[in-house]
Amino acid sequence: MVAEGGFAMVYRAHHQAFRASVALKCLKIPGALSGEAQAEFLERFREEAELLFRLSASLPNVVRPLHVGALSLPSGAFVPFIALEWLEGEVLSDVITRRAAQGRAPLALESTVTLLAPVAAALDKAHRFPGPDGELAILHRDLKPENIFVAQINGLQVPKILDFGIGKVKSVASAIAGRQSTRVESMNAFTPAYAAPEQWAPKRYGQTGPWTDVYSLALTLVETVLGRPPIDGDPAAMMGAAMDPERRPTPRTEGLAVSSAVEDVFQRALRVDPRSRYQSVSHFWHDLESALGMARSEAAELHLKRQSPVARRGNIFTSEPPPAAAGGGLAPRSVVAIPDLLPAAAPSAPAPAPSAPRVDARAAIPPSAPERGAPGPASSGAALFGGKELDEPEDSAPLHLADSVVPPPRTSGPPPVSSLPRPPRVGVALSVPVSVEPTASLKGRLRGPITLVVLAIAIGAVDFIYTAVMGASLALGPVRASYVAAPLALAGLALVATRLFATE
Repeated sequence: MVAEGGFAMVYRAHHQAFRASVALKCLKIPGALSGEAQAEFLERFREEAELLFRLSASLPNVVRPLHVGALSLPSGAFVPFIALEWLEGEVLSDVITRRAAQGRAPLALESTVTLLAPVAAALDKAHRFPGPDGELAILHRDLKPENIFVAQINGLQVPKILDFGIGKVKSVASAIAGRQSTRVESMNAFTPAYAAPEQWAPKRYGQTGPWTDVYSLALTLVETVLGRPPIDGDPAAMMGAAMDPERRPTPRTEGLAVSSAVEDVFQRALRVDPRSRYQSVSHFWHDLESALGMARSEAAELHLKRQSPVARRGNIFTSEPPPAAAGGGLAPRSVVAIPDLLPAAAPSAPAPAPSAPRVDARAAIPPSAPERGAPGPASSGAALFGGKELDEPEDSAPLHLADSVVPPPRTSGPPPVSSLPRPPRVGVALSVPVSVEPTASLKGRLRGPITLVVLAIAIGAVDFIYTAVMGASLALGPVRASYVAAPLALAGLALVATRLFATE
């Protein structure tokens, strides 16, 4: 005998036809069954073995049956059996116990997910197994570490699922034995420590389904990384723990440090109400792997930030934090002189006008041309580039002309009203170009690049707030927000520099 449970005993036997070792699983059936009840049970048992045979032919991670039948012992006992392929290795529960006995830490969650990924795939395919009359949902109903065998095949660890369909056989045996009024305390249709709430209270939560195996698989994962069963005690205590909505047996509840995304996946997989639980193993496993991948990315990013100060959030150019501008944005490291974007400062003490003949500017400037007055306050460009006005080059110093201009004689129209105040006009020579197009043109060319920089800052701010609140970086699939913000900022700054130095 190599193993014993509440429902069966397993022997290592020799198959005379195959001349090879096999695992002989003998079921513990109450001895008071009538001949009719024995025949009924054996027929149900053969049906489950047939499904297991077809399932193992398609899924290599399901143990393969070789023979099914029943033994009649000299004592008259009725012993149904199934012969299975012999595997070298150990069940997952023994792996957990052995590591604890050796003083080693339990398996890490990522290692456990990698090990049990074939089990999850096999379960999902069994839940959608093609049958002669359509798709079948072949449920395990009793998944636990004792029913996952870590086989050593050609130097590799290959997990195999044991007892597929035995949960249904247990139910049939309990029903038949119940009609015979036989005590069957040791023959539960499920293992209490891994039973889903709908197995405890089917009238309240409905029938079992793929969501039942999702629950048991999640508990198996938690036990593997915890090193002990998350639900333990007498049957009443285990039933209360399984059906308590306030405290689910998740990794973080049991004291393990996992990311919020991983904890959320386990919270959903272990919900009491099966309608709000994952409805398929594939959905559960996809979300779990995605959450682990997100946690790996965040850990790698944190490691890079600790190793290199250049990678600090908020400044991709320097290790120093960026100075805050007056408007709350990012201020540039240096101010670039742009004479045609920023006006010159007004002279503090204008020199007296030279005694030169007065020039009639109206004769030289068309009436539609704008009048230019004294230099006014700094434009919005001064605030954009750090709020500092720049000195105008000497060749663009303002002209100091007469304070007034002699109007030309009028030939027609009403006489001039000399009592109305007239703003001072500035006379300019024809050789001085009067144009504001460069300023407007440069502003227009810089509008797009600056918009890119502002957009990158906004995306970075949203990512920072989302990370602080949710505990995970803002991402759309594999694309994170920072992957979008950084190229936008670089492109905007490169365009600003290119267009500034190209304007002369």
